Amino acid sequence: MMRRSATIASSHPVNSSISRISLLGGLGMMLWLASVTGLASAASPPTGASHRESREIKLREMVVEREGLKLRLYEKFRAGNEESWKANGKVILLVHGATWASRCTFDPDPEHGYSLMESLADAGYDVFALDLHGYGKSQTSDRDWTDTVSAAKDVEAAVEFIRALRWVEKIHLFGYQWGAQPAALFASQKPVKIARLALLVVPQSLKPPPLSGSGDSSTQRQCDISVVQGVQFG
Repeated sequence: MMRRSATIASSHPVNSSISRISLLGGLGMMLWLASVTGLASAASPPTGASHRESREIKLREMVVEREGLKLRLYEKFRAGNEESWKANGKVILLVHGATWASRCTFDPDPEHGYSLMESLADAGYDVFALDLHGYGKSQTSDRDWTDTVSAAKDVEAAVEFIRALRWVEKIHLFGYQWGAQPAALFASQKPVKIARLALLVVPQSLKPPPLSGSGDSSTQRQCDISVVQGVQFG
């Protein structure tokens, strides 16, 4: 059993104080978002095969542009909830950490229950996950590494795209591990556009590995799904 100690900031409106608590576990962020932040229902639907057959989770891939860079944005939602988000504001953007891109972090193996995106979609959320530049299917910049300041610009581009797409003034924002830094930076710059900010941080993972500024981003920082399936969290 794998056990890690993490420092997280509990979810509050951006302009309120943030408290710190200790969390054990890697993908414990799923339970944490559901029970601590209040972003998801405490009684989430089961994720067994029979449940998957009785519901329809839709996946879309979109491209967001920021200063000439094409960034990949993924969306998952439960069919039938499309008309509710403008009224209830249940729209959230997930920002990955330094190691893996967004799908590997937040949606690595939904068939076996490893999907934060689907857990939130089942709770009625329109869930977006962004590949920061230099990660996954997003392009790599030759002007900078994927540092906090440039990644915060990626987050801003995604937030503006989502707000326009869903006709909402504010969205929820979740930063995981190193992704907490660009998420928090953007939230501090544009607090009026963020409903709630949730951060989960593993202290030793705050600094991302540098990029060379060249190469095919599709081959960089991808996950090995066997690693996700082979590790027990608790």
